[in-house]
Amino acid sequence: MWRICASGAVSAASMYALSGTAMCESPHDEKVPGVYVWGRTGSTHLQSPQRIAYFDKELMNDVASDSSGHLFAFCTHKGNVVQWDPDAGLPQPSLSGRDIHQVRVSNGVIYGLAKSGRVYSWDHPIENSSRSWWKFWSRGSTSPALTELQVPRLGWWEKIAEIDTGKDHILARTNKGRVFSGSTGVKAPKESKGQFGIASMSQFDSPPAPGALHEIKLLRGNNITNIAAGDYHSLVLSDKGHVFGFGENIYGQLARPFSQRAANIAVPEQIAANLGKVCSIAAGGGMSYLTVRDPHTNDLQYYSFGNGLTAQLGTGKFAHAQPTPQRIRPLEDLREYSESLKKVVQIPVKSLSVGATHTIATLASSDVLVWGGSMYFQLGTGKKSTVSTPSSIPPLDVARDGAPVVPGAGPSNERLQLQAFGKIHQRIYAGDGVSILYYKK
Repeated sequence: MWRICASGAVSAASMYALSGTAMCESPHDEKVPGVYVWGRTGSTHLQSPQRIAYFDKELMNDVASDSSGHLFAFCTHKGNVVQWDPDAGLPQPSLSGRDIHQVRVSNGVIYGLAKSGRVYSWDHPIENSSRSWWKFWSRGSTSPALTELQVPRLGWWEKIAEIDTGKDHILARTNKGRVFSGSTGVKAPKESKGQFGIASMSQFDSPPAPGALHEIKLLRGNNITNIAAGDYHSLVLSDKGHVFGFGENIYGQLARPFSQRAANIAVPEQIAANLGKVCSIAAGGGMSYLTVRDPHTNDLQYYSFGNGLTAQLGTGKFAHAQPTPQRIRPLEDLREYSESLKKVVQIPVKSLSVGATHTIATLASSDVLVWGGSMYFQLGTGKKSTVSTPSSIPPLDVARDGAPVVPGAGPSNERLQLQAFGKIHQRIYAGDGVSILYYKK
């Protein structure tokens, strides 16, 4: 059994001894692909990054987790999906032979986007009951009973290219720039908050039944290049740098001051138009992020708005609701000397991964910065205290009590930096109370 610390965390020493269990300290060095996790995994809170032995030498296309901490989905490099309930034991093969390259988990259901553009879903009961997920498998089948989401007729050579999910809705973008939405789960949500972006599915109407995608026709005429879903709100970005938002706005996550009329916005509205051309978007929980390039200096500006109660906006301030986009100055002020340009230049953010209460930024320099809540140790600092501005964390081989994770090993670096080994790169994911580092080719 795991030795649980008084804080609810599993100690590094006890994890090192668990070489025969689902999660253990691996003797491999960091060059060997695998999966590391910290934060909430079922009923356990991992204070330091722990390697899941099941995935040793495994490359991933994508990873995802649900809001309960009991359902994780891992999409392998071969396009198969493995799911894991940490309290139930070892990860289990879940779907094979469908060439999945993107996964999401929402409302107790796993969603997988195949390279063919088809979107599949399959049910996993989160609460303990008499049925188990493998009982959904058809006799003689290599996968659980599947549902392929119904999509309105697409054009020639058009297919779904990207998906994202909130608490109970899914967004899908095609390679032709169209956007679709639908409900997640096995039954329709109790209420709509406008997150579907369709007038007939507003907060005054019944939400749609799961299993189908519906086109957001008001976005026609815009070539959408990126989508992002928070818990109950949605953002989409056009190739012209315009951002449209819809759904819940009680925290100002759609950049609208809260009012009874603006608590929910049921159809797409352009937001933050005064900021200029937006380069990228991100969303999670009740938060939204925009990246804008300054036309005069060519530097990137980073904006956040929405729920900042646990400082997840990264501005150094705590705000229950922040409808006005605020610049994340600590990200903008990161500089380094460029040998090729012979001058000091900005270090841009390469990617943002947004969880329910915390955010992880990966810089072009491969440095990892975190901020927000850490009640489950999801920040990787080894503490439950909130971090209000982007901050670095220790590397994988250092336990959060300051000692090396592997006895006898010394720290490889002062801070976590994602590594690249030829064509293989480390990636990092922020979920609801959990963070995952994996390897992708």
